[in-house]
Amino acid sequence: MLSIALTAASTILGGSALFGYKLRNLGSSAEILRARTFAETYAAQIAPLVQDRSRAGLQDYMEALVPHPSVFVLLVLDPAGQTVVSRGHQLRLATYHRINPAQRTEASWILAAGEEQGWPRLAMVAVDLRPYGSDVSHGTLVCAVTLSGLWQTSREEIGGYFAWLLALAGFGVLIGFWYLRRTVLIPLKLLAKHSRTLLHSRTAMALPTDRADEIGELARVLSEMYSNLDQLHERAEDLEKTVTDRVAAKTRQITKLLRQTEKKAWTDPLTCLGNRQLFEDKFPEIFRAQKEAGQDLAIVMMDLDHFKTLNDTLGHQAGDDLLRFVGELLRQCIREQDLAIRYGGDEFLMILPGVSAKEAATIAERTIRLFAQKGKTLQVPVKPTISAGVASLVAHRPATQASLFEIADQALYEAKNAGKSMVLIAPPQQNVLAGLRAV
Repeated sequence: MLSIALTAASTILGGSALFGYKLRNLGSSAEILRARTFAETYAAQIAPLVQDRSRAGLQDYMEALVPHPSVFVLLVLDPAGQTVVSRGHQLRLATYHRINPAQRTEASWILAAGEEQGWPRLAMVAVDLRPYGSDVSHGTLVCAVTLSGLWQTSREEIGGYFAWLLALAGFGVLIGFWYLRRTVLIPLKLLAKHSRTLLHSRTAMALPTDRADEIGELARVLSEMYSNLDQLHERAEDLEKTVTDRVAAKTRQITKLLRQTEKKAWTDPLTCLGNRQLFEDKFPEIFRAQKEAGQDLAIVMMDLDHFKTLNDTLGHQAGDDLLRFVGELLRQCIREQDLAIRYGGDEFLMILPGVSAKEAATIAERTIRLFAQKGKTLQVPVKPTISAGVASLVAHRPATQASLFEIADQALYEAKNAGKSMVLIAPPQQNVLAGLRAV
């Protein structure tokens, strides 16, 4: 309330100053109007004499005239601005002569006191000497009267008045600002600081809840809000943990499904070995990795001999059982990092990283011997066997993975032509035949 009162007081003081300035202007206008009244009165009497061009009569009139005590000077000027007759103190007319001739009859001004000349502050006006009913001007009457004193206020007084008003207004503004800063701005700043601290560090700080004003009310509301802040944070953390756990569980479920789907897409359903899609997806990566590392990579192409005879004699179910046996046999003969693939029909292959051609041939020979034992138990005219062809990076230096595959496939073809049930390592010159297959 005090700040509002001080602000109102400052406004009133400022308004008073403006009113004083306006009053001074009104006082000047009143003095000019008073001087013009005197001038119009004398002009009405002098105009007929000027019209008759009776200079002697005009002079006699002036000498016989008993002017009002306030009249300081009367000057009659001809149309050229030259003095015809005067009464009273001879004032300087330079100010009048500087006025535009078209505006001289409307001129009016306040003359400052002339200490050296001996005249007080004056209101001076110039009116046209024009007889009643005539449109012709016969000269100008200049009348200067002393100020009445009713509206006189010195410049120093006005300056002092304004100075006091400004000082009081400034003092009121300072008091109001000090009070506002002490009672509003500083508490609000502290309240904002405490609020930021509570939000960022959750450190308990005293709020000005004991105040009876709006700031105290706001502090109490904030204190009540922050009292539940820890609980809200705990709930948020619990909710975040719950959401995170659910997302993680869902992610694991999706990942598991993707792996199952991927495994299913890469698995031959009959033999449970990798299928041709797995070979096409993984073999280029394995080939590039082994070649960049400067390590060997062997590939063994395998094919069942007399498989069609088995199918024709014992039926397709017996053929499927034999293929499943081959799948189990290959899984037992390879390492964890190796791949066993059912390439298609009764064709199989083994991809053996870090294994030389001779070592791969040894693995293939052991596989052929184990399979031969199974083949002897089958009641068919011609017992099924396995033929295999071997190629490797170091032994044959293929340019691409397709070349390595073709070299092993060509070796398999030659093994079957050589009598079947054997392993054949492609000769070193086989690399020049990359991409070709005998017909």
